Amino acid sequence: MEINKVFNEKVESWVIDIIGELDIYTSPKFKEVLIEALEEKMGNIIINGRDLSYIDSTGLGVLISVLKKVKESDKTITIESIKPNIKKLFDLTSLDKVFVIKEWLIEMVDKIESKFDSIKLSVPNKAEFVSVIRLTTSAIASRMGFDIEEIEDIKVAIAEASTNTLEHGLDNEEKNFDIDFDMYPNKLAITVKDTGKGFNLDNVKDLKIEELGEGKLGIFIINSLMDEVEIVDDIESGTEIRMIKYIKDDIIWQMI
Repeated sequence: MEINKVFNEKVESWVIDIIGELDIYTSPKFKEVLIEALEEKMGNIIINGRDLSYIDSTGLGVLISVLKKVKESDKTITIESIKPNIKKLFDLTSLDKVFVIKEWLIEMVDKIESKFDSIKLSVPNKAEFVSVIRLTTSAIASRMGFDIEEIEDIKVAIAEASTNTLEHGLDNEEKNFDIDFDMYPNKLAITVKDTGKGFNLDNVKDLKIEELGEGKLGIFIINSLMDEVEIVDDIESGTEIRMIKYIKDDIIWQMI
């Protein structure tokens, strides 16, 4: 095991890089490094676990022991960039509620979001094509690795967005509406675009079921099923419903 440490003045934190395995053999050295760092300068601790391949109960015990020490000075320990197998141990022991956990995915977002494939559909303004949209969406989501429940959620959401467009969003029955599928390693981003006058909906997230009027229930359902929803309304160019569903971390880990 290799341990590197540096104090980051901007965030008043020790950044500790761990390379290798943290077990009964290496834990004493790990604890020694942390205590020496805190004696040199008290501060928060950020554990960079990007290259940490294994941790056992002795390693977790060291973290708990040192956490008690930093809490005496109102400091924290943040653990970031850990792999799914290590995150699982924190979950099993409920230590994910004790430490600040920032999963490895956060660090990878800038890298992986630069890579994506795109599919664009131009759909006739006819209700019978909603089933075609659902089938296309199902194929795309399955190809990306979403599970059955997630695929069903995405299908319902895009069907509701398409229904909303058919009922409210087109100012000309002969015009098509567009759907963009942007497939990133960590998420599926879908945009449904129309050319109608749209509707006034300032904040999707604040919608309450008792406040919904006719035509807005579909938007409420979309917001409930997708991880992120944004509606961009332009009186001249039409309305865009943008929605995102994220892929589970363990699937992404296999893809990168």
